[in-house]
Amino acid sequence: MWSSVAAPSYVIRVENIGGAALPVDYTTPNIYLSLSNLACGERYAFSLAVQDGNCQSSFSPPIEISTVPCQPSNLTVHVDCGTNNANFSWAESRGASLYTVEVKGANGHMASCSSNTTSCLVKLPCGNTYHATMVASTESCNTNKSTVMFFESAPCLPEGIVAKLDCESHIINVNWTHTNGSDDYTAWAISSDGHRVSCNSTTNSCSIHDLLCGKIYEVAVTSSSIKCQVIAGSDYKIQSYPCAPINTTVEQNCSSNSMTVKWHDNSTAQNYTVKATSASGVNSTCESSNSSCSFLDLSCSQLYSFTVMGHSNVCMSDLSTPIISYTAPCPPTNLSAELNCTTRNAVVSWRTVTTAVITANNVQATSPDGHNSSCSSMGSSCNLDDLVCGQKYSVVVEAINAGCPGPASAPTFLTAEPCIPMNISTHYNASAAWVTWSAAAGASSYTVQAVADSVAPVTCGGSNSSCYLGGLQCSRMYNVTVTAHNQACSSLPSETTHLLTEPCPPTNVQASLECEKLIATVSWQQSHLSVGYVAYADNKNGHSTSCFSANTTSCNLSGLMCGNVYSVWVKALGEQYNSSDSSVVSLTTAPCELGNVEANMNCVAHTATASWQSSSGASNYVAVLTTSSGHVKSCTTNHTSCQLSSLLCGEKYNLTVKALGDTCNQTTLMAGYLITEPCAPVNLSVLYNMSTAQVTWAGAKGGSSFSVAAVNNQDPTVTCNSTNTQCSLMGLKCSQTYNITVMVADPTCNNTVSSKPYQLMTGVSQTGFISSDFIFCLNKLTCIFFVLFFCFRALPPYKRSSQFEM
Repeated sequence: MWSSVAAPSYVIRVENIGGAALPVDYTTPNIYLSLSNLACGERYAFSLAVQDGNCQSSFSPPIEISTVPCQPSNLTVHVDCGTNNANFSWAESRGASLYTVEVKGANGHMASCSSNTTSCLVKLPCGNTYHATMVASTESCNTNKSTVMFFESAPCLPEGIVAKLDCESHIINVNWTHTNGSDDYTAWAISSDGHRVSCNSTTNSCSIHDLLCGKIYEVAVTSSSIKCQVIAGSDYKIQSYPCAPINTTVEQNCSSNSMTVKWHDNSTAQNYTVKATSASGVNSTCESSNSSCSFLDLSCSQLYSFTVMGHSNVCMSDLSTPIISYTAPCPPTNLSAELNCTTRNAVVSWRTVTTAVITANNVQATSPDGHNSSCSSMGSSCNLDDLVCGQKYSVVVEAINAGCPGPASAPTFLTAEPCIPMNISTHYNASAAWVTWSAAAGASSYTVQAVADSVAPVTCGGSNSSCYLGGLQCSRMYNVTVTAHNQACSSLPSETTHLLTEPCPPTNVQASLECEKLIATVSWQQSHLSVGYVAYADNKNGHSTSCFSANTTSCNLSGLMCGNVYSVWVKALGEQYNSSDSSVVSLTTAPCELGNVEANMNCVAHTATASWQSSSGASNYVAVLTTSSGHVKSCTTNHTSCQLSSLLCGEKYNLTVKALGDTCNQTTLMAGYLITEPCAPVNLSVLYNMSTAQVTWAGAKGGSSFSVAAVNNQDPTVTCNSTNTQCSLMGLKCSQTYNITVMVADPTCNNTVSSKPYQLMTGVSQTGFISSDFIFCLNKLTCIFFVLFFCFRALPPYKRSSQFEM
């Protein structure tokens, strides 16, 4: 059945599986369909599609159903006398997988038999009328019962049969119950393989001759009044006399020390006894119902005689011809195996049993992984070669005589040397290495050794496949090997793995500074196995720089900052690893260049003050004033200014300030000059003429603008200006005493520097003059005298006093 779908109709396709007819489609609007024209004994496939107008779905997966089998036909029956079996047969029914025949007698007895072929049999009581019906079936259906068939069961035979075997004469004597009348009787002996012998009698007994040995006979008796064509057998069975064994052989299982005796068996049912007798008279027996028997516990290395005798429940056969054979050699004892760790071979030794037969010994060593090794010896020891590393061998010895290897000895166990560790790898860091490897078969522990020139080896070990090598020295090429161990031996060392440690830190590190360029040269001693070097420098503020050297032991650090203290160290570069840092040396760079260097004159104190901004890295400062003529003045201080005195007038001084550091100095030149006050004019001379005085002077170094003033106490000051060393004073009054001074302008201090005053006494007339060449101011009196003298000479004659005439 299938679920209803919202569709107007369904299409059911019916196909006879294996038939020649094409599939047939049936259309119905219902969700079921009844089909009445299907053939019996066929298998059909049903599939479904939904149809809606002009559209039809695909067909569903088919469902297979078998129809009822066809009715069986040609049922027949055949009854057997003696066995009372009814044998039914019929024609095959198409589609049937099982047939059942049911039998019912007139006396009410019922029986049946079933078969998947076309025959079966059922045992029925003799002398009754029966009817039989038959049904053919599949896994789901049965046919109707066939037409009833009537038949008679087998006729009843004489009863009370007793048969006895005469073991000597091989005759069966048969007795039975006599029936009424004067019938002739026949006694039959029928074997399961069809051999038939009989005897006749008019009484109730007779003897059957010509029996075959080793057979089971079915015995039946019939009479002339019983209508049986063939006696098939009966339920009465008797065993004939046993057959004598022939073609006796002995097969030896050397490994188990078992002996199997075989013979030709003509019998269908008899037993056998096999006897094994040793040369020392010890007997063993085994029993068998077939054509062989095995001795499992015979003594090893003994000569035995084997005979076979057949027997039934009542009779025994003759003995077979004796067979002589040696048992397997005894297993060796006291087995031992010792491994030679030098040769990697094992010496196996044992103790053997002395026998008259030449015995060889074969040693077998087998590992769970399937590796084998063997050796042979006529003595009590031999050497096992070709042992595989890492294997645990079970070693046994088999003794062999006449080509027969005896049972193996009790095993002893031999452990081969561990395999050589493989896949060695090192992971190095800071004088230590983590060494790993693949686990070696058969190893219980490992030893790792690192060897380098001129130093003690470094080792580690344990039961794991890794260990830690500590204390490795720098600048070394170590050869690392791993050796595996077990309770027997040690393996050969593994392939060497080379471990190059980091170079040792450079020593004797020195740093020298090229002060002006702020470049430091760092040098050191060479580190063995290094491929380069890097020198580093950093200060407390985090500024750092570095330089690289490939094949020399020095390099230049550039980019240093002035006025800093740097920590300097060197690292050696290796092929794989780099050294740790060298010892640190300190490097102090030059003080930084001074800023705002200037000099100012103290106009009151006539000194100069030099000042500047502080310089990082400086401990002291030296300020130096220098003239072009070589005059030098300096001062030293740890502050940012100092005073310089005793400067020369009228000079241009260059100011340099030197910042003094621990290793370097930094000199800064002031822009421009420090100009001191001009020198006071000296060597004044006056040439007076008619109210005009021509003043000249010298020594006003540094002056560029001059002012000359003539001062008395009564008249206004008379001045003149000049840019050179002479100037004319005009408008001087006669008969006056003037103090003449020459002043030079001092722009630095915004004042003037004056010469010493020069006294000038102007004349009384315009014709006279006073020259300094004729005035010798030895003292005041003399000076007054001369002035008066010249003034008198200058007076007109009419004004001269007589008392003044010379």
